[in-house]
Amino acid sequence: MDTNDLSYYIECSRIKSARRKVRLQKLDKEKQLIGLDKEIRRLSKLEDELPLIPLEIPYQKGWKRFFVLREDVAVSKYATFFNELLIKINTTQHCNNKAFTKRKRKRRKKVIVEIVQNLRSFLNYEWNSSKCKLTEKEKEFFKPLKRWCNTRKCFYTEYVFTEPWRFVLKIKPHFITHYKMHDNVLKQQMAEIDNHIENHYLRHQIYKLTNGRKDHYRCWNRNKLKYLHPFKNKALHTILYECEQEKIKNKNK
Repeated sequence: MDTNDLSYYIECSRIKSARRKVRLQKLDKEKQLIGLDKEIRRLSKLEDELPLIPLEIPYQKGWKRFFVLREDVAVSKYATFFNELLIKINTTQHCNNKAFTKRKRKRRKKVIVEIVQNLRSFLNYEWNSSKCKLTEKEKEFFKPLKRWCNTRKCFYTEYVFTEPWRFVLKIKPHFITHYKMHDNVLKQQMAEIDNHIENHYLRHQIYKLTNGRKDHYRCWNRNKLKYLHPFKNKALHTILYECEQEKIKNKNK
């Protein structure tokens, strides 16, 4: 390279070109948006970690309904097995009336119908996941069913319990015994950040940078994070091995 060339001295000096200045400004803005997202996530986590405070006088708010073992199943020799299975697939519903009914419009008239409650079912990815808590013997009581999804316009597989007659519904009053602690300063900080994001229309850019949704109506953007560290969530021996492999490739070149 000719050392008398002007471009050589510009590259060696600290003078930034116009293109680099624009790129650095954009980079700084994107880092600020990522910082806003991290801050609001941190504040949300602090809000979730606020403790529950017990009430001096608990009060009833509606009713709750859940499944229990049927009387004949509870006294059988398989009671322990189905009781453990019920813990994994039980569901709970809350309602203001004890009859668990709701109003529904049918043929231009409002009729009262009963609220349907089913045991928990498993989707295909939950069924095949290593985090699935069902044992192989418990999985024998499930069968796969093909169902149609109206939103995605496709069929999906759902594993449903085949013997729901072994359980019956039980209704109990639902009591409120604790309330969540409120932090006004935390709420104010979250509101200030949220107002800044909404007033300057930054929600879309934050979703795009943090691998979130482009908007509320499109699918998830599954591209990698733009500023994801290459060593994030990696073991030390894996990092050292990758560094050694990189050195070997550089020497061969």
